[in-house]
Amino acid sequence: MVDEHPRFHLDALRWFAALTKLAGVSATDLVVHVVGKESSEPLRFLRSQNVTVRQIERFDSRSPHCNKISGALRLADEPISGMAILCDTDVVVLEDPRHLHLQPGAVAGKLVDAPLPSLEVILAIFAEAGIVPPPTVALPWGQDDRTVAGNNNGGLYIIPGDLLARVAAAWARWAVWLLDRAELLQQWTVYVDQVAMALALAAEGVDSVPLDVRWNTPTHDPTRIPSDAPEPSIIHYHQEVSRQGLIRLTGIAPSIDRQIRQANDAIRDVWTQAAPDRTHSQWLSLTPSDPPSSFHHEQGRAILSALLEALEPASVLEVGLGGGAYKGLHIEHFVGVDTSEDAVHRATDERPDGRFALGTLAENTAEADIALCLDQLTLPMDVTEYRSLVGLLWKSTRKALVVRGYENPQGIRDPDVRFHEPLSTTLHHVAPDAEIYPIKDDPVTPTFVLLRSPAEKHPRDFVPATLNLVSDRHPDPLSLITLRLQARRTTGFYPDHAPRLWEYPVVGSLIAAHLPPGSRLVDIGAGVTPLAPFLTSRGYVVDTVDPSQTIRSWPPQTDWNEWDFLDYGRAGLANRSWNCTFDRLPVRPPFDGAYSISVIEHVPAPVRRALLADISLRTRLGGLIVLTIDLVRGSDSLWNRNLGIVVEDSSKHGTLQDVAEECAAVGLQLFREDVVRDWGETDVDIGLLALRQTEDRTNGRWRATTRHMFSRIQRRSMA
Repeated sequence: MVDEHPRFHLDALRWFAALTKLAGVSATDLVVHVVGKESSEPLRFLRSQNVTVRQIERFDSRSPHCNKISGALRLADEPISGMAILCDTDVVVLEDPRHLHLQPGAVAGKLVDAPLPSLEVILAIFAEAGIVPPPTVALPWGQDDRTVAGNNNGGLYIIPGDLLARVAAAWARWAVWLLDRAELLQQWTVYVDQVAMALALAAEGVDSVPLDVRWNTPTHDPTRIPSDAPEPSIIHYHQEVSRQGLIRLTGIAPSIDRQIRQANDAIRDVWTQAAPDRTHSQWLSLTPSDPPSSFHHEQGRAILSALLEALEPASVLEVGLGGGAYKGLHIEHFVGVDTSEDAVHRATDERPDGRFALGTLAENTAEADIALCLDQLTLPMDVTEYRSLVGLLWKSTRKALVVRGYENPQGIRDPDVRFHEPLSTTLHHVAPDAEIYPIKDDPVTPTFVLLRSPAEKHPRDFVPATLNLVSDRHPDPLSLITLRLQARRTTGFYPDHAPRLWEYPVVGSLIAAHLPPGSRLVDIGAGVTPLAPFLTSRGYVVDTVDPSQTIRSWPPQTDWNEWDFLDYGRAGLANRSWNCTFDRLPVRPPFDGAYSISVIEHVPAPVRRALLADISLRTRLGGLIVLTIDLVRGSDSLWNRNLGIVVEDSSKHGTLQDVAEECAAVGLQLFREDVVRDWGETDVDIGLLALRQTEDRTNGRWRATTRHMFSRIQRRSMA
């Protein structure tokens, strides 16, 4: 049933291609009913192939979906021996359903894809019609979803030829009845033809034989498609069509995608013969191009916003303007490149101060501090063009590149896209010296951030090789990027020790999640790291304390490492810095939070217990304490060395559990415990304890409070 819109005419070509080339159906057995214009390249081609093409009248102006009833009525005017197969145009048939052995005198169809209308609405309609409803049945791919027998998806009905006139007449009567009472359908009036068929079958006493889902497999809702779906004989693709006119893959079910690829091969062949250029152009003009998903839009915007803050770029280049990640952000000089004239016009209207070029990046060479490409690498292109574009993107940026593309072939929906290699592989080849951060927002098309190394790199700064070993497992790569750039601007380096790549971002995120800006924090054993400056930049009031007798004098020097004392306060990177042991700090006012990165395992157990008591004494009731602790690799034993020297006998040094119990003894209650194994090429694993202060030590007296609130421990192990 071909309606006015050009998409239905193109659907008819796809329908014909699969039926004749894959299902082995003769063109003389095919009938196309047309509402509206009767002439188009697809219709002329079908007539040339001996397909019967008939003009018919609309059924009812209130529902274009009921036009298929007019087709059924016209088909019933002539005697049919055997089975009549009624199809929507947006299906491809790969196996002739007339070969099915069905119950005589019954209509066959597959139940609706989803419970729409709801079972309650359908039962109310049957009650209003005075018809006893058929039994309720479960949907093929529903999760406890049910409907009534005979409420079939309208994409396919199999009707015995000698029953067609009776069923079509009843279908027409109940469709008009229901259109006159459209309020019964509530918000689901689009399904009037399907519900009318269910009413007609029940009223006429005609049985409905449920077909297996493979005889009408829907591909428009990936959330309802199981990965182990059976191989379909008929695919109902709805409007899941690429701009080139091919059926989109599911990206989920290999069994379905294999059949779609077969159908697309047949479609390509017929498309070439029919040459539907004008109809295709009309369809394209009426069909908006696919924009990046709102998820990718927001993710790209979040990344760009973080980079704008951290890098303070003078310019930004976006290649492919569909994402709009730049909208509303302050960018001094913005340059955009896109092959779509519409996209360039939209971007010019949205950002009149920008500079935009129509064409490819190769045709419009540009350079900026930050380059952004969220869409172009997911478009169809050959391997040479793909690798060339990635190389041009990297050459176009002075500081950072944000790019999204395919990392694995599973999940690709565009049938025109050919997977060449994982984007990460391409990036490592094109930019071997870059720091590459995968943002795994999407397993099929993740986003990557690439940072260029500064011209003069600090000898203690971590290198790409350290990052590459752990980047795929990092829980918060965007926070790592932010801290990494903070280090460049302040201390000059981020320690080249893999555990620090996990610890600083995770601790920073924990503090942000549990304490508001303005809270007073203390960094115990601060050394020389970017964490205190980062938290200060976020509005926290940070004191640092370190008793080292080696004083690091500002500005940063090439011989600095992560140890010893730095006066962050004097440099404006913290509130105050204390060059003493923690017990020398005032008890009042208490801190809102305390954190310590890889310190307490480097001191003997008695010193550790005293330090924990001092932390408890100087943290307010309800305050947050976060400790990271080096563990002997593969165990929960505390690392037992300090600058290469054994701290004490291993039997006395203790375990992570010992530290948790020692914390509880001084009123610090554990609410989260992490153990991270095999994190880079180091001799240690990482332990983290996040705790709350649950004892009030006002005036030296201990008072137990809401300890029970924090008694549930969350332990997570990253193997």
